[in-house]
Amino acid sequence: MFVLLESWIAPRRGRGSLRYRLRHHWCAVGNGAVRWSDRALALTTRLDAQWKSLGRAGKPTGHAASHGYMEVCIMTNPNRFIAIQSVTFSNTQRSVFLRMDGTNVTQYQGGGSGTVNCQFYAPGTLPVPEIGNFEAFEVISIPNAGVAIRSVNFPNAFLRLDGSGVTASQGAGVGTVNCQYYSSGTYPNSQSDWEVFELLNLLVSTPAIQDIQSLKSTAFPQVFLRIDGSNVTQFQGAGSGTVNGQFYPSGEPNTPADYETLKIVYL
Repeated sequence: MFVLLESWIAPRRGRGSLRYRLRHHWCAVGNGAVRWSDRALALTTRLDAQWKSLGRAGKPTGHAASHGYMEVCIMTNPNRFIAIQSVTFSNTQRSVFLRMDGTNVTQYQGGGSGTVNCQFYAPGTLPVPEIGNFEAFEVISIPNAGVAIRSVNFPNAFLRLDGSGVTASQGAGVGTVNCQYYSSGTYPNSQSDWEVFELLNLLVSTPAIQDIQSLKSTAFPQVFLRIDGSNVTQFQGAGSGTVNGQFYPSGEPNTPADYETLKIVYL
């Protein structure tokens, strides 16, 4: 489970209930351990706990030790974690989800880095928003711009679509989709960023999938994210399939057969 921990210090004596907020971070909580990552939003529940009860070895140190104990607010927002499912290639035999491997995404690269492709899931199963899952993402609203898609497992890696030079559609898709590195606490912030998308609700559906969407690049507004899961028939450790872009001279995807039709699944 992913939560947002907002840390407070309460004095040991003499100051009543006065508390000082120190920081807030994403973390994964499970099996008595805490792994720190990056920040997020939305308070849902609250927990008071000793620092060591969160799995940290030994006693509190530094400011926490000198002032007594730490109160922890657990925060999460279930509408921020998503998986991106292909509509075209999901049926009673398989479900195809977008996969992001940000293993080598450790610094900004002009051409992007990392690998974005697909992963097979059995029908009725979903990615889990936990460390270790390459198919779980956080959707981040970018004010006056659109949304950005960040990997849960690689929190510095954002989905990137390069549609430069793309002026016509191609049967095998166009452009390049990979990742871009953003340091902790920084985000795409403009429609000109290749990591910002417009999430469109389409007026199409299938008997099995309702509320179909697409992701359109804001930097290249005629280019849509495309998922080709033709060869995604079983789980592969390195993923399979192809993710790139497709050019629409006007309009948007309008049939479930279009490779650009997606289902945003909230986890």
